[in-house]
Amino acid sequence: MDAFCWVGGEEWSYSSSAAAVIRHAGYRLSFMTNNLPVRQGSNPLQIQRTNIEAWNPTEIVAFQLNGILDFVYTRKRQRVNLLTLAEG
Repeated sequence: MDAFCWVGGEEWSYSSSAAAVIRHAGYRLSFMTNNLPVRQGSNPLQIQRTNIEAWNPTEIVAFQLNGILDFVYTRKRQRVNLLTLAEG
């Protein structure tokens, strides 16, 4: 198994016990929904993504990708990342 995608994205959707199961199951990648570009050095078990639907108008997609939501999700992302921190 290579990749796991967290379902939902609400903060209560994440837990340290689920993160441990994901890690111990051997997943190499884990995708979350807390808006942040993937960069070199990103934790592969905490890859953030932006939810963009096929039916979203171009203006909505542009808004979602302009970086504002990265800022809006900062505190939630920090809490979720601490909760799901991949430990050896």
